[in-house]
Amino acid sequence: MELNSPITPETVFDIGSTSKQFTASSILLLERQGKLSVSDDVRKYIPELPDYSKSGGHTITILNLLNHTSGLRDYLALLQLSGVSSDSVTTDDDALALIVRQKNLGFAPGSDWAYSNTGFFLLSVIVKRVSATTLREFAAQNVFQPLHMTHTSFRDDHTMLIPNRALAYDPGKRAASSWTFPTTSN
Repeated sequence: MELNSPITPETVFDIGSTSKQFTASSILLLERQGKLSVSDDVRKYIPELPDYSKSGGHTITILNLLNHTSGLRDYLALLQLSGVSSDSVTTDDDALALIVRQKNLGFAPGSDWAYSNTGFFLLSVIVKRVSATTLREFAAQNVFQPLHMTHTSFRDDHTMLIPNRALAYDPGKRAASSWTFPTTSN
């Protein structure tokens, strides 16, 4: 809108939370490879998370993260509550540090459902630690390339230049967001 640029077949869209399906696919591929199980305690891969089971018998599994049933509070909301704007640049280290400071859960894992960017961020950390590659690299090699999705990738670097990229437009805000999500033109 701001640049008066028309959408064309070459336009690359930031697909935001639609990327969660690709993250889930990456986790399931790692399970198929025998590198993890969705029934594993997430602390097996992210030991810096508090042990919520000590304070009430609550173990968070990978499946809880996949199903939005972990009880962890949404880190994007926590960032905003802490005064960080969606226009601010944050790193994975910033997000993880904020998440591991959560002393209590919003609800016992598996007892309720709440949409959770936190869960899918933690899944990306698990992919990175288990595969020794970033989620962007793992998904490119194991999901996007086999499916011939040649213009699809996770954008894990806010400085990454993406030709023909279109961002969501909100006339009340600047068009660009520094939080990174996958982009696709497929």
